[in-house]
Parts: sequence; C-alpha cells; structure tokens
Amino acid sequence: MVEWYLRRQYITVTQADALKKWQADAYLAGLMPACIGGYGQTVNGGTTEFSDMRVAAIARRANAIICLTNLSKHAVPMVDAVAINGKSAGRWMMEHVGGSPHEAMIWLQRFADALAKHFGLTR
Repeated sequence: MVEWYLRRQYITVTQADALKKWQADAYLAGLMPACIGGYGQTVNGGTTEFSDMRVAAIARRANAIICLTNLSKHAVPMVDAVAINGKSAGRWMMEHVGGSPHEAMIWLQRFADALAKHFGLTR
C-alpha cells in the first residue's frame, strides 16, 4: 500500500521512506503478515536465539511504537495495517474507528510525518 499511496501522491517520498523503514524493522523484528490478518511472531523462544540485527530491529520498533503511541492509540494499528499488512488506511479506519477515508489519509500522513521525524528523515 505504501507504494500505491506514493504513486498517487497521497503521501510524500519522505513519508513513504518512513513507512518503509517501519515495515523493514517489523520484518527484521520477526513480524510477518498472517494469512488470516494481523501478524505474529515468527520465532518462538528467548532472545538468546535472536541475531544482533533482530534485536536492534526490535529495539528500533519499540522506540517507534512509543513515538506513535504518544500521537494516538490508533497510530500503531493503522500504520501496521498499511505498511505491514497492505490494507488501505481508509478501510482500516472504517473497520476500526468508523471515520471516513479522507480522515484516514490525514491520520496516515500525520503518523508518517511523526515517524519520519523520529527516524531522522526530517527535522
């Protein structure tokens, strides 16, 4: 969905880069889309089994989650739905909050801006 939004200029390149970084950290942290929706940890066991790259991705994701949670309780689920599960922000909004697709794009842009700032992509 991130590329789709970018091609249609619903989000900026910087916002797309922030969402892609969120997506990459989620994958490196072991979160993968599930066939029935949502996501789950792909590796069971303690952190001793994790590579340094996975541990770093988990830490980056945890910090980014704190950043987004300060904006809204809906930020992490929406960004996960769009960047990881490939769901449109509008569809997620209608299913979980009841808002309009236009409002969903405003939220997604706001959340992506916050991620870009958090990741150091903007000031």
